[in-house]
Amino acid sequence: MTLKHSLLVAGCLLAALGLSACGNSKSATNQQKVLNWSETMPLSTQDPSLATDTTSFQGLLNTGDGLYRLDRHNHPKLALAKQVKVSNGSKTYDFTLRSNAK
Repeated sequence: MTLKHSLLVAGCLLAALGLSACGNSKSATNQQKVLNWSETMPLSTQDPSLATDTTSFQGLLNTGDGLYRLDRHNHPKLALAKQVKVSNGSKTYDFTLRSNAK
């Protein structure tokens, strides 16, 4: 019984030690959020007009933003555009871009 008890206590201590390493004492509001992404193949281009391979398209999708984006309910919302004017029987779209768009 003592060996089982000792193993149980040791297991609990190791679990507590492992979980305490997951915590962070710094406030998350002041930290910069960084996402590191790696690809198995080199990107052939980041020019949307020259991209022909899947890796380049995936890189463009992950780094670029469009005029619209989908919200959490999969409804299109304005992203780079701040206003849209539709005319000519829905054949012409005039987009006003955000002033801080890059």
